[in-house]
Amino acid sequence: MSDSGSNESIFLTLRTYWTIIETARDPAGEPAAARRALETLLKRYRPVILSSIRGSGIDPASCEDVCQEFLVENFLAKTLPRAERSRGRFRTFLSLTLRLFLIDHRRSTNAAKTGARVTASIEELPEGTEIQDPSEASPPPLDFEIAFASCMHQDVLSHLRADYDRARQLPVFESLIPWLLEKEAGLDVRLGDALGMSPVAVRQALSRLRVRYRNAFITRVREIVDEDEDPQEEMKHLLKILLSGTRSLKK
Repeated sequence: MSDSGSNESIFLTLRTYWTIIETARDPAGEPAAARRALETLLKRYRPVILSSIRGSGIDPASCEDVCQEFLVENFLAKTLPRAERSRGRFRTFLSLTLRLFLIDHRRSTNAAKTGARVTASIEELPEGTEIQDPSEASPPPLDFEIAFASCMHQDVLSHLRADYDRARQLPVFESLIPWLLEKEAGLDVRLGDALGMSPVAVRQALSRLRVRYRNAFITRVREIVDEDEDPQEEMKHLLKILLSGTRSLKK
């Protein structure tokens, strides 16, 4: 792992995201740089991959093992070597390879249970070949973008929580955070009563928290976009996902 989140941010700032990918997979490059680049990518994407696997219908007790299997057999051996900027976003390509991996994993698991013979992996099937029993062979659709946005959200909250804790304001943070992405009439009065703050002070505290959240979020977004992408548009995209599909993230 990287020494710190700060070191990771500096590394990402100095290099475009595709350069990090190229550094991580370059066997002829500097070993220390390649290791650092790979650690950066794994730190960013492993939680997203694990979250997606947990939402795919895999036995919960097996999710960690399946995640590790994907990282070793697919992410390192196939996804990184085959990812190309011309194919679009890296995480879009990663989402596709993860889904194909889980389809193959489901087919293999079902075949083992029934004693059937698995003749080929999903990658070895001829083009146009269809899976015979999709209801059994295919996992539920992955929403990699929701998992990605959720992990970004939780990463930002973790850093903000640490900041508020250092400032001895953790109770205020914990009371306000469920309303970070939500609005409700009379909230300032109700929270004010619970926190011993005036409604005005509650509104100011919530406004400051939202500003700090957006600033921290855009900082994370700048670490995952390349120089020809607009970080503001990417942030809007991810926040829209959170607002429309992750109301349950209130923590």
